[in-house]
Amino acid sequence: MPSIGATVRRLFGPLEPTVSEFYRGLFVDLDEFARAIKSWVPDAHRILEVGCGEGAMTERLVLHYPEAEILGIDISPRLGRLYRGPRRLVKFQQRTVDDIVGEAPQHFDLVVLADVMHHVQPEIRPEFFQSVEAALLPGGHLVFKDWERSISPQHAICFFMERYITGDTVQYCDLSELKSFSHLALANDRRIGPWRNNLALHYRAP
Repeated sequence: MPSIGATVRRLFGPLEPTVSEFYRGLFVDLDEFARAIKSWVPDAHRILEVGCGEGAMTERLVLHYPEAEILGIDISPRLGRLYRGPRRLVKFQQRTVDDIVGEAPQHFDLVVLADVMHHVQPEIRPEFFQSVEAALLPGGHLVFKDWERSISPQHAICFFMERYITGDTVQYCDLSELKSFSHLALANDRRIGPWRNNLALHYRAP
């Protein structure tokens, strides 16, 4: 059954992408996140976006890496549905990261995860992250952003909206958990607006 949020958004018809951007912007500035990625990774040729959703972050990646081959994957059948960027070098596939790594390990010089980990069941997070890292070329870059759990009004609102409007079952991580997923060298970290709960981490593969 579609979530309340998805059902309401569809009622806006051609205005749905605008409404989705407005709603998302209440919690995270994806443009700022994309600029952070570009500052950390000035050049990338093959990019994998894990958990690409309906394509909002993919549009930003294309803007900053117009000559890169970009593959967006998700287990949702709605993947890439609202993507409005050029299609020449962009592909969307309903596949898991294990599928991708099984066919082409160490293939990407940049892997991006935007607000994915809180959707992954805690018991499989370590294995999931190992698969993500296995997609990296030697010397490749891994950038992921997630919402840090906190005792704050914005966290309560974010949880409510994810659980009861978006309709997703989510379990957020605290700071130590977010920094424990990868054993790669941490190169950079940054808080992304409009809330400090948005933590972006940049790792570099050996």
